Amino acid sequence: MKGKRSFSLIEIVVVLMIFAILAALAWPALTNYYRDSNEEIYLAEGDKVLTAAQVEAKKLCSEVNGATKLDDIALKDSDGKILKRTALKGELVSIYPNDTRDDVGFFCYKVEDGSCYVIYENGKLYISKDEVYYMDNIADRVRRGFLILFGDMWEEYFSKSGKVVMDSNGPNFGIKYEAKLKEMGIDISLCSFRIYVNDHGKNGDGSDATFTLTVSSKRITNEMAETKEEFQITRYIFTGGIKEGNYSKYTGTAKAVLKSENDTSGIRHNYAVIEANANSLKPVK
Repeated sequence: MKGKRSFSLIEIVVVLMIFAILAALAWPALTNYYRDSNEEIYLAEGDKVLTAAQVEAKKLCSEVNGATKLDDIALKDSDGKILKRTALKGELVSIYPNDTRDDVGFFCYKVEDGSCYVIYENGKLYISKDEVYYMDNIADRVRRGFLILFGDMWEEYFSKSGKVVMDSNGPNFGIKYEAKLKEMGIDISLCSFRIYVNDHGKNGDGSDATFTLTVSSKRITNEMAETKEEFQITRYIFTGGIKEGNYSKYTGTAKAVLKSENDTSGIRHNYAVIEANANSLKPVK
């Protein structure tokens, strides 16, 4: 038709390029808005969990003859009741009392779609997009678990047998004490530990012994030992037994090595352990 002009191919390409540039400029803002709105939702879920957990903590304190001390196991056993109060469908991965054991001190809540964790610690809620932050806290959960298990562990293993090393992958006591941690609500299926007795001390009860506890950032396997894969570790050096406050904390990297041991049935097992030497250890204040 006369008087009407069609767009040339070049003009169409230019227009499309302009639209593409505008979309590229707008995309970060849109994704940031989506991310921020999602984070607000997840933090709101975390706040619901916190409120419900605090109610349960107060209830537990009042039920035990007016006690003001919470037990790790009792609080963990209440995780189903806590989530039921919130009507949320995520997972309360772990929960622990505060240092004075009269309220909630830490919890890790995994949102329903599994995209992140909501962490409560030091009176604040945080969001972790992956398991790194969660694993940092798992190391401290393992440390606290061994504070409780230390007496039994010393008498049954280190003192009686004179052993100096316990590995979580070990077919005898390592697996046994890993199961004890899980019973306390400390699921370390995503990491491994090694305890090394530097010095048994002179008291005989471990109260003056020196220990090193190392926790890996992932579950170590025989394949990792064979490929010499490096991974992050958290290391605690205890002086005077495993007690609260008498340790130094470090982070660094290590590799896995293979070890052999017979189980109680005499069957030989090859399993991976965290090597004794660590790289780039840095103190954590």
